[in-house]
Amino acid sequence: MASEEEPLRIAILGCGSIGTAILEGFVSHAVRQPESMALSACVTSSDSLIRLRDALGERCKHVTLGFGREPTQDMAEQADLIILACRPQDLVTLANTLGPRPTYAGKTVVSLLAGVSCQRIRQQLAAGGVRKDMSFVRVIPTIGARTGNSVSLLSYPETVSQSNIELVKRAFGKIGTVLTVPEELMSKATAVGAVCHALAVLAVNKITDASVAEGIPRSTAMALATQSLSSAAGFMAAEEGGITAEQLEAALSTPKGITLNSVVNLEKEGAGAAIGEATRAAIRYAESM
Repeated sequence: MASEEEPLRIAILGCGSIGTAILEGFVSHAVRQPESMALSACVTSSDSLIRLRDALGERCKHVTLGFGREPTQDMAEQADLIILACRPQDLVTLANTLGPRPTYAGKTVVSLLAGVSCQRIRQQLAAGGVRKDMSFVRVIPTIGARTGNSVSLLSYPETVSQSNIELVKRAFGKIGTVLTVPEELMSKATAVGAVCHALAVLAVNKITDASVAEGIPRSTAMALATQSLSSAAGFMAAEEGGITAEQLEAALSTPKGITLNSVVNLEKEGAGAAIGEATRAAIRYAESM
């Protein structure tokens, strides 16, 4: 296991949209601090390898790429963290590819598979011949990993050692924030994050369109919407000096102020109730999947 002074060795197996996003985030970190990690990523076909190389461009030199059985096994063998970023239906195939190498013993396996419990991951990998004496944890990152702004949800069984947990936090802390949640709340927490993304998309689109209708150039309106949302969220999320939503509203609510009037109008139009109901609906939907 890598110490704080040693490069963190990470192998990503399978690179769909979220796997590619975290790889790009890790690579961007490696560009700034090349001594901090050793990255590898393995895909299932030469076409996927070409796609990945195109996505990374000149940054390819900061990661070892490959496809096929032997590269997958070698990358897993050399890694401190083995990240499973394949589709859930491909898990058994990946298990058969990995095989029961004795050098996997004690390694930490991080699953990015949504809706698949640690127990099920262990069972399916074991069915494919992968060793059982490995630590399995779940992480659900967000697409913001690409720019170092992921909100990664972490859950794990009580049997996983604290040192392995710290290793996972160390890795995913390089591409954003890590929040630990009990596994039984993983689907609910994922749904909350999804609603926030949906709300951000809707808010930016509607604010931009309305601003353009009132004469503001689209590029300016888009920049105002995205950066203002980021600024407000960052203020509330700050570890030092951060404030609650209620405190921010109070701070911005000067008499006859624009912000306070905007809050009143949004509530009048039912925005608050709609957001609350959308959140509950998303949670119910996630739990039914």
